Amino acid sequence: MFRKLFKREKDKETDNVINKNNNDILQKLQNKQNVYSKLDFNYEHLNKYLSKCIGSYLSSIYRQDISVSKKYLTDDCLEKTIKEIDETKKLFKYSNEYVNIISAELESQSIQSINYISHITIKVEIAAVYHRENIFTGTVKKIEELYTESIIFEYKDTGWKMAGVLNQNFIKMNDEVIVRM
Repeated sequence: MFRKLFKREKDKETDNVINKNNNDILQKLQNKQNVYSKLDFNYEHLNKYLSKCIGSYLSSIYRQDISVSKKYLTDDCLEKTIKEIDETKKLFKYSNEYVNIISAELESQSIQSINYISHITIKVEIAAVYHRENIFTGTVKKIEELYTESIIFEYKDTGWKMAGVLNQNFIKMNDEVIVRM
């Protein structure tokens, strides 16, 4: 009887060790896997930085806020903006990931009344470089993507705000192994 009881306790200990090992593997998976939804990643970064820049630009162009228009149409503002972009480049850096905005152009606009534009769609071309590690083999791949997104901005009470992303079209995607274990 003592043998059976001892054996059961040993089996429970073995089960606990196996469960702990499985949990460790799952934790490693969550910690090391470097896979993100590109749409969420870009939306978050564009919302933090680009919507402010593009919103200010739109406000100045369409004269919906005269003080903003005056502020953003001077050489001094251009110098400050360039300095701010250089200082806030870290917004576009996430671990080994970089997002560069290649170009932005007006795609469409809706005019609600004379001199009032309710929403604008801007097409943005993006180049992203990031690394993905296979936790089982230790192989690291460098992935490069080039794609466009159409982003909708709406004019609200406080100014231009990002309303959503219409679509994402991949132009090019490359991957190469940079570290092989």
